[in-house]
Order: sequence, then structure tokens, then C-alpha cells
Amino acid sequence: NFYKLFNFSYYLFMINCDLNIFIGIRLRKFRVNSNYSQLFVANCLGISRNAYLNWENGRINFTLKQIQIVCEYYNIEIIEFLNGLPTKSNRINSNNIGTL
Repeated sequence: NFYKLFNFSYYLFMINCDLNIFIGIRLRKFRVNSNYSQLFVANCLGISRNAYLNWENGRINFTLKQIQIVCEYYNIEIIEFLNGLPTKSNRINSNNIGTL
């Protein structure tokens, strides 16, 4: 039983790590496609560049609120962020700068 529980816990941990890395990759794609620097996006989100770097590298456990705020900046729905390809029209909404 312990072995099964350990395997299940490890599996859930790996899913979470993969999701964080996936979200980080999506963040980078949207940022690069929009020709923004990490510093610019970090300032818009009200966080440090180092914190944003951790986001892009998937080193944090993303909350739904964080994902929602990023989507608001790029004027997209969460489903588009997770499934869609970034387009040139995905520009940060300057009305929301620094509201994280």
C-alpha cells in the first residue's frame, strides 16, 4: 500500500512539474512573439525580473489567479493561452499594468 501511495504521490508531483514548465513555455512564447523583454512584462505584472524568470522557467506553482492576470494582459482567454498559438495581436493591456 505504501508503495502504491508513494507512486501515486510521485505521479501527481510530476504532473504538476510538467504543467508549470508548460505554462512557463507558453509565457515565453507570448512574450517573445510580442517583442517584449522579461523586464517589461515583469514590470507590467508588478513583480521583479528574477521572479518573472522563475515563471518562465516553471520554477513556481502557478495559481489560477496568476494565469488569469497574464491572460488579461495579453487580452486572451485562458483556454487560448493553454491551447492557442500566440499571434501578433496579443499585446499587453496597458490599463492593467502593475495589478498583480
